Amino acid sequence: MRILQIILLLLMPMKALATQQAPDILLHNGKELRLEASWAYPSPLETYYKQSGKVSPFKGTSTGLYRGHIATWLIENDYFYLNQIEAKGEVIAPTEIGTGLGQKHSSNGSLSADWFSGVLQATELKYTDSERIFVAQYYFNVKHGKVLESVRLTRDDLEHKYSGEAKGASLQSLAITELYQRYTDYYFRLSTKDEVNWNGKTLKLNSTSGMSPLLELYENDHLNWPFNWNNEAKNGAPNCRWYIDKDNRLYIEKVQILTGSNIYKAEATELPLSESVPDNKSNQAVFANWVDGIYLLEEGSMVEEYGYKSFKAEIGHFVTINSGVVGEHYEVDATADLEQIESSADQNFIKLFEEWKEKVGR
Repeated sequence: MRILQIILLLLMPMKALATQQAPDILLHNGKELRLEASWAYPSPLETYYKQSGKVSPFKGTSTGLYRGHIATWLIENDYFYLNQIEAKGEVIAPTEIGTGLGQKHSSNGSLSADWFSGVLQATELKYTDSERIFVAQYYFNVKHGKVLESVRLTRDDLEHKYSGEAKGASLQSLAITELYQRYTDYYFRLSTKDEVNWNGKTLKLNSTSGMSPLLELYENDHLNWPFNWNNEAKNGAPNCRWYIDKDNRLYIEKVQILTGSNIYKAEATELPLSESVPDNKSNQAVFANWVDGIYLLEEGSMVEEYGYKSFKAEIGHFVTINSGVVGEHYEVDATADLEQIESSADQNFIKLFEEWKEKVGR
């Protein structure tokens, strides 16, 4: 079993290849809605693990449920709550999966989703004996668990939007659909890998969070990132170019923001370092002393398969970075399997590799 190749594959954006994912459930005003989740953006519970640095205990059970769970949510008195989680046929209470989820409780005991900020899309359906019929689409703009705005759109509302006939209050309510698009585009582009130049080679940089190390400066809180989906004028997921100097110090030298839902090419806008690195008034490369942890640097090339170009790793460089300085470094063939690694590698690397796998949840 090619462990490294599997880990690298699971870190790739999969929007182009993904099976439609089973939705979560949202209880709202006495209705049970389908809460959308996909490869392009995570379910609300997935964002909890992504932002907290904790490893999700849920493992994929099928191609239609890679996140390994279906959560039931509740909106009550303009607050977003986690009601329960179902995984592998078992029902799990929010209090059973860890601390830090939320502080408020709803009337039925659900726990507030204080960590969640984003835009939710849910669908109301009517079921007959032979079919399910679309009734309405709901959008909820949420900030730290508080529902700031909610909109219900019928089929007529959506048809007016696409025909250009929406006006006045109707047009204003449709603006949330644009916010939702920016939100989903942001999350889709968030997993695009940064690049780092080291010893004359350009490598792909992978963090255990799956996000750019630049966001560590913003506590991995997307609302702290000034170019998140709420910034209508300029928004996008950060994508950076770094280099490691002869003293093994990591520098950030270029930042761009990526957006758009085209699976083959992102829309990119370059940002001055003075705008994207706090307390930095210069546009010269900045020593990245905030970067800490285990990182995987991939050495490889672009290949074309099935008409789609993608990066294929040939060598993996596992490194530790402490306050911006590279420490341990282990080079591994990307086709190596776990048995091969365990029989030949340094025990310190085995420990590091196991820690990497645990942090990425694989």
